Amino acid sequence: MNDLDQAKVNAFSEKMLDILNGSMLSLTIGIGYQTGLFEVMANLPPSTSEQIAAVAELKERYVREWLAAMVVGQIIDYDPTTNTYSLSAEHASVLTKVAGPNNMARLTLVIPFLASVQKTIVNHFHKGGGVSYSAYPDFMNLWAEINADRFDATITQKILPLMPDVVEKM
Repeated sequence: MNDLDQAKVNAFSEKMLDILNGSMLSLTIGIGYQTGLFEVMANLPPSTSEQIAAVAELKERYVREWLAAMVVGQIIDYDPTTNTYSLSAEHASVLTKVAGPNNMARLTLVIPFLASVQKTIVNHFHKGGGVSYSAYPDFMNLWAEINADRFDATITQKILPLMPDVVEKM
């Protein structure tokens, strides 16, 4: 262990810290998706935590804490002169329904499902076996929702334009 390249140790430690921070931020992004906060903020001018909470019909304290995490993660902007928060149009285009099947906020919901079966998978490393999809039906519902959006977009944007006669008959 004395022959360690300290620069490599430090670089890898930084990488692991980035992974952990990203994982925690991802879970918090999922909260924003599930509570509708991204959708609300996309339709608001820069607003205080109180204003955002009121429009979203959520408890202000929780919204304030969530906003702080989003600011630290550089997801949402904060203006200290007005004590207001805003979601840029660029970020909204990736985190709201406008993104359609490419909504990255919705995809963060996969992580809690994977975490929920982690202990079972670790057990299977020792004993063998697998995890049935029936063990997590909510995951299958989420995946069906994600795929439905993707298939709808593919049909309407790529396939139907290739068949103008079919579109005309519809």
